[in-house]
Amino acid sequence: MRKKLLYYGIVFAFIGVCGGILFNIFHVRHMPFQFECAVAINVDTYAPWHFHYVSTEEEFRFWICNHQTTDNLPPLINNPDLSPFDFARYDYLLFAGKRLTDLRYSPWLSHTEDAICRHEDARIPLIPSLEESSTDSLYIYKIEQTTKYRLPGP
Repeated sequence: MRKKLLYYGIVFAFIGVCGGILFNIFHVRHMPFQFECAVAINVDTYAPWHFHYVSTEEEFRFWICNHQTTDNLPPLINNPDLSPFDFARYDYLLFAGKRLTDLRYSPWLSHTEDAICRHEDARIPLIPSLEESSTDSLYIYKIEQTTKYRLPGP
């Protein structure tokens, strides 16, 4: 009788551990974010440029101003005032043309939706869900500052 109970205990423990591992891999976690502002732009000109994760003021200025001039396009915003943005507490997500509806991550999503090898960058990619409709605005969202996350690879 004791051997039978021990056997059942080991089997249930093994099933529980396997279930916990599978849950951790496939469970989708949602990242909280806050809408910061929207700025009008010409989306037709900037169609290839959709999602950027910036954590410093220099990166922000690069993606708003310089990135477009390197592609021989005018800047998205001329001389932006960055005083309302708090780069000490928040990281910012920039979306051109579409609104963010959900920001999620999991090991399975990292494997299926990210083209960067985990050995190259161990940070967790944030996978965005966007509205279907396209608009002529740059949407800026903020998340708590951390070095744990990154944008997904190409």
